[in-house]
Amino acid sequence: MRLLLVCKTTNLELYQDIVAAKIDEGLAAKDMLARLQVEHDEHYRTLDKLRACLKQHQLSFHEIGRDDKWPDITGVDAVVSVGGDGTLLSASHHMPKGGQLIGVRSSEASVGYLCAAGIEGLPDLTTRLATGTMTWLPTARLGVKVIRADGTEEESEPVLNDILYTNSHPAATTRYGIQWQKNYEEQRSSGIWFATAAGSTAGIKAAGGEQVPIGSHLYQFRVRELYHPPGQQLKVQGGFFRAGDNLRVINHNESALIALDGQHGKLDLQYGDSFFVVPGSFIDLAAS
Repeated sequence: MRLLLVCKTTNLELYQDIVAAKIDEGLAAKDMLARLQVEHDEHYRTLDKLRACLKQHQLSFHEIGRDDKWPDITGVDAVVSVGGDGTLLSASHHMPKGGQLIGVRSSEASVGYLCAAGIEGLPDLTTRLATGTMTWLPTARLGVKVIRADGTEEESEPVLNDILYTNSHPAATTRYGIQWQKNYEEQRSSGIWFATAAGSTAGIKAAGGEQVPIGSHLYQFRVRELYHPPGQQLKVQGGFFRAGDNLRVINHNESALIALDGQHGKLDLQYGDSFFVVPGSFIDLAAS
């Protein structure tokens, strides 16, 4: 078995000098560096234990940083992300055809909803991997197909969590037409969330969406902070949809964007561009 380990860079490694300077200037809490050090040490203890467990089971692995150039993963049996959900989402964007993805939560400070284990669960996790008894959960992903105003087309990579369509300026009104099933409406709002089941606990839930089991193959959308013109009743505010349902957005902003799993990808839109929300390839997540 061949594994690819994808490891995050800790906040201490990224921001140590900046935080130290802010502490000296009295602009950051005196214990902030100490807290970053704790998270850093937890991450590397987890990584060291994972390496030891893999070697114990004679499992072959290659290791890269989250922001490194990825190697060709043809022939890789599974990708193991070491960090939190952000590292796992980043890794998933390098797996457009799907595959097996294992999330390891490396620190108590990391969010690990999509992760299969933390440091205490590594012996069991690697045993299941070595013996072929790992449970894999086929997890739905989403994508967008953009139709440019000049007729050219562009498709996004598959998205595991969610997609946000919004004006390029975060404080500006987002203007668009939206078509869903037999309804078409011109709307103004702060944007639209589109989410998979895996992403139903994130931004869309805060916007009024519904959390669903991660194994569900339903998708959902939710308009954020919709403006209701006097005397108008707007019907298209959110709901569940399946692959192949007619869900289309026409951009009426001078400049807008489609954010793919937060900061993990972006498509820029100009006035008159439109997009369809389409199903993406499935990915197999390791179950805890």
